[in-house]
Amino acid sequence: MIYIILPVFKRVEFTRRFMESVRKTKKADVRFIIVDDEKSIYSNYYSFINEEDVDVLKTAGDVWWCKTVHQGIEYLFSSVKKDVFFNDVVIIANNDVQVQSDIFNILDKLNDNSIYHPITKLVDTQEIVSSGCKVTSWLPFITKHPMDVNSPIAQVDMLTARFLCMKGSVLLKNGNINRDCLLYTSDAADDSLRV
Repeated sequence: MIYIILPVFKRVEFTRRFMESVRKTKKADVRFIIVDDEKSIYSNYYSFINEEDVDVLKTAGDVWWCKTVHQGIEYLFSSVKKDVFFNDVVIIANNDVQVQSDIFNILDKLNDNSIYHPITKLVDTQEIVSSGCKVTSWLPFITKHPMDVNSPIAQVDMLTARFLCMKGSVLLKNGNINRDCLLYTSDAADDSLRV
């Protein structure tokens, strides 16, 4: 099973576009976990509550990205048996991306120690793999992921999550997002306002 955690705030049309791009890949066994952070209105929650391949959750509202993802991961930990979840795939995706038809080809390369960012250079083979995501949001939030393919591989302790892919075993081994993380109650673009 592939679980896609979608932390969302408004922008129902972006969520729908992203989900349709995944559905067009014809990859079986995909389940969307929408975690709606839009206090009181919860437009994504009510838009997708009756869809067969979707579980929808509400936050307390205005809890920001990290806590919203945390809630989605906790939901998976509590609802999927650990022995099954170990081999499942978890993707954390923003709703402002769309995927290509060959998006899930990279999932065969996942192992119990890997997290794939939109563009990742593999340590063992030096191969560059891409999730194939295309960002569809507006400025100033359009991001690029340039990579100098000749640069040495560096250890990374924090990744942006437009489209992070990992096996369930990685989450089981490392646990959920640390609540002591500075970004836990904020959003990357909001840090300067909250520090």
